[in-house]
Amino acid sequence: MRPIKLELSAFGPYKDKVEINFDKIGSQGIFLITGDTGSGKTTIFDGICFALFGTASGSRRETNSFRSDFSSDDVSTYVHFSFQHKDVVYYLERVPRYYRKKKRGEGTTLVSGDASLRYLDRVITGDKNVTDKCTEILGMNINQFRQIVMIAQGEFMELLYAKSKDRAEILRHIFDTGIYKDISDRLKDIYLKKKREYEDSKLSINNNLSSIIWKDNLNIDDNITTIMNCLEKQNSEDSLLENNLEVSRGKLDKKLSHLIKDISEGKLLQESKLNLSDEKNKLSMLLLKDDDIKKKEALLFKSKDIWDQVIPLQELYDDRLKKYEKVIKDLDKNKLKYDELMIQYEMILKKYQELDHLRDEESELKKQQSNYQEKLSVINDIHNLEKEINEKKLYLDYLTYYEKK
Repeated sequence: MRPIKLELSAFGPYKDKVEINFDKIGSQGIFLITGDTGSGKTTIFDGICFALFGTASGSRRETNSFRSDFSSDDVSTYVHFSFQHKDVVYYLERVPRYYRKKKRGEGTTLVSGDASLRYLDRVITGDKNVTDKCTEILGMNINQFRQIVMIAQGEFMELLYAKSKDRAEILRHIFDTGIYKDISDRLKDIYLKKKREYEDSKLSINNNLSSIIWKDNLNIDDNITTIMNCLEKQNSEDSLLENNLEVSRGKLDKKLSHLIKDISEGKLLQESKLNLSDEKNKLSMLLLKDDDIKKKEALLFKSKDIWDQVIPLQELYDDRLKKYEKVIKDLDKNKLKYDELMIQYEMILKKYQELDHLRDEESELKKQQSNYQEKLSVINDIHNLEKEINEKKLYLDYLTYYEKK
């Protein structure tokens, strides 16, 4: 930021309007403000700081004390400040809050504070809006501005005694080194990530090493080269042992196959032996039954004569049985016919009963017909009498009509 012009009116010790043209000082960037105590050196800093941020350059001065006590009531208090930043010229106007005498009557009235900022083709108004925009343009707040740009009367020690974190933040804004902090933070994150991966890998290796059963003749230490050599040596020995075991297993497999074959043949022999024992038991049973068979053969020969006598009786029985079956069959047929006839009889009986009922109804109808005919005759007589009465009434009316004439 390069100051161009500062205009103070009734501000601090200056009771009238004062203009300071910084362009006349030169463009070297460094200049010295000197003067006696109380001559208004700090007020220049206060005017610039107030125009930018709405507060004094030092932490010991309040904004409500900016109004000059020596100014007349018709002189307004304000600060106009113009500066250049990154080839852009900015124009600031700011009025502090202060009390002045009323133009009419007695007492004082409050003048509200206000601010405006003009640059390029834009205008920003409002105290807070202007302060926020100046902070954005300069890239620093009021506290950082005091410590960097304007270190006024004994407050240089605040920068020297600031915390490392705050001082680093100030210097980072001054030299715009935020990108290097971002790179440093990213490198730190990568380092921590790689360190965690290394610790995890180391822990995994130690767990795997602890699960290995080492040979008694191997000398193990923490050296990774020694561990790898021991692993290779033990792996070669284990491979040789595995090959020997594979050969031994092949021989044992052959023996096992022979044993399985012998066991199968033994099972077959055992099953054959069991079958032979069963056959022997069956033969013994047959020999025991042979005597019974012979006795039954003798009895059969004896019964043959009796059977010859029984055959004629059996034939007679069979002939009678056939006749009986034929009679039963004919009886069943007759029973079916009887059932059909009974059904027909019941139907006829039912129709006959219906016929009697119809005859009764016919007799009743005939009686009703006779009654209806008698009533009809009476009705006809009534109609005839009614007709005769009507005729006589007409005749009577006719006679009455001619008598009146």
